[in-house]
Amino acid sequence: MSTPITEQVHTESIEKPAIVASLASYALLGAGAVLLLSLIELVDVNIQLTPVFESFTERLILSSYLSMNLAVGAVIGLIIGISARSASILRRWFCSLLARGRKANLALQAAAWLLVCGLSALLLRQQAHVRGYSKGIVRELEKLEIIRHPLLNHERAASYLLVGGLVLACSLVWMI
Repeated sequence: MSTPITEQVHTESIEKPAIVASLASYALLGAGAVLLLSLIELVDVNIQLTPVFESFTERLILSSYLSMNLAVGAVIGLIIGISARSASILRRWFCSLLARGRKANLALQAAAWLLVCGLSALLLRQQAHVRGYSKGIVRELEKLEIIRHPLLNHERAASYLLVGGLVLACSLVWMI
């Protein structure tokens, strides 16, 4: 039995604005975080550089950079929102795939969550800055004698595990 056309239209019209509103909230949150950080930096710079600034216009020129920071913060928030949304959709898809038509229990939901986190860590590790950061942390960990030799023998695996651990930790914080 098919769904009446009025219900189909109603469902589609509710879901699309909800996604747009959610992504807008992420962008607004990113811009708000950058605004707060920029205001703190502006106060700090005005205190630190009081002898350097000769006029109010020089301070105003410095504060004009806040608008660029806000735009970048909004874009970063939007990217995080898109990533979180797509990871959630992927997790639900993996969950339904693993459940095979049944209702997914907690173990299947956890398996789908770990699968998405592992896939995210695998893809994120391919980015050059993330790879360099993880290798830098591995280098720092190699200073501990107790784990030096296992890390030297399995540096690449340790780097992937480190990024995976960071993705898992961020995902757990996101769930809270």
